[in-house]
Amino acid sequence: MTCFYLLEFPRLTTGANVSQVTELTLEGGNIISISNNSLPPGLISLDLFRHPFTNISDDAFDSSLATLRSLSIVGAKFTSLPAALKKLTSLTRLVIDDTRIQFWDTVLLNHLADTVEHLQLSNMGLSKWPSWISDFRLLHTLDLSSNPLKSIPKDALNFIKDLLTFLSLKGTGLTYIPQALMVLSNLTTLDLSSNNITDVSEVENLVKSAFSQTLSVLHLDSTGLTRMPNLSNLTRLHSLTFTHNKISDVPAGSLPLSLTSLYLSFNGIKSVPKDISSMTGLSYLDLSGNLLTYIEPNSFPSSLTDLHLSFTNLTTITNTTFSNLNLLRILDLSYNYFSTFPHAAFTDLVSLIYLYLSDCNLTEFPLAFTALNPQTDIFWTMVHDPACPCPAAQELIQWSASLKHPSYMEGRCSNGQSIASYLSGQCGQQPVAP
Repeated sequence: MTCFYLLEFPRLTTGANVSQVTELTLEGGNIISISNNSLPPGLISLDLFRHPFTNISDDAFDSSLATLRSLSIVGAKFTSLPAALKKLTSLTRLVIDDTRIQFWDTVLLNHLADTVEHLQLSNMGLSKWPSWISDFRLLHTLDLSSNPLKSIPKDALNFIKDLLTFLSLKGTGLTYIPQALMVLSNLTTLDLSSNNITDVSEVENLVKSAFSQTLSVLHLDSTGLTRMPNLSNLTRLHSLTFTHNKISDVPAGSLPLSLTSLYLSFNGIKSVPKDISSMTGLSYLDLSGNLLTYIEPNSFPSSLTDLHLSFTNLTTITNTTFSNLNLLRILDLSYNYFSTFPHAAFTDLVSLIYLYLSDCNLTEFPLAFTALNPQTDIFWTMVHDPACPCPAAQELIQWSASLKHPSYMEGRCSNGQSIASYLSGQCGQQPVAP
């Protein structure tokens, strides 16, 4: 059950079906307290999002003491953890975000540590590493993002070095890779985004860590890096995110060839990195917001299913730019500067479902569209009305007639004629009103 924008807590403990409610979400509203006998019995999951709670009764969870496994509290107003948590005996996942706790009850925390395996305390105002975390010896995931920690003791994670698989230290004010991370032997996901880690050698130390052969996902967005570190020895890495940095060049041999997803948007990269063409399992690639201007032939692997090239200053697409991309399903070319496409530009895109061309400078209706599958959805918004020379090419007319979504072609030619009527063969004529 999910309830939005409640102003007060409804009574949910009566009715024939109340025992069937095992998951409850209260999102966005003005509830300030939860009293005893308010919640359905036997809850497994309870999410309290964006309510200004100031009080949770000590008995609030009594009907779910042995069943409640997941609890999320986001945006509450209380300054200490609710004492009701002391009674829970099966809680394995605890999320408390955007709630400024001033007093941390170590007795309560020690009780929670006996069962909690997934702990998230994001944007809590923690200004130093909390020593009581060492009591949580069952942790598989730990998220302390958006806390101004700035530093982490060297032995901070020793107690879970063989258990922890997910760690987020996003936006914690770090300027270096903490030594505490290096002992984690089973880490699969690491998020260090939105820190000020500008030293490339610091990042390259990750290849010397105990998790170098287990890490699968690495986030290093918005860290201020000006050069791509050499991470080629992270051979189990599947997803790498380096968006919103200041990288202008990606030297050959610096990226792991094991990647299936690569996010390099909004840097200063001037050409498609050489390593990308050798990533035989790469399916998702985002190079948006770079300075590509031109793409060399055979720059992309045939495994791609999603390719994002918006805001890249592209002026030219050739017949070979997308050659062999017969698995591609999504192509985003929005906000670029090409004025036309060559006839065979999209010939190999036989699996394409979505083509995005928002605010492009196309000056005429491209014949290249006729090579696309009629099931392809084209989202084309125009900077300038395109020329529609008469007579319209028969290929365009036949293709338009076969489109699944012809409404996406709505708009006007430079002579004022609607594109819909132009593509229907009424060249130079306005459609007759019904």
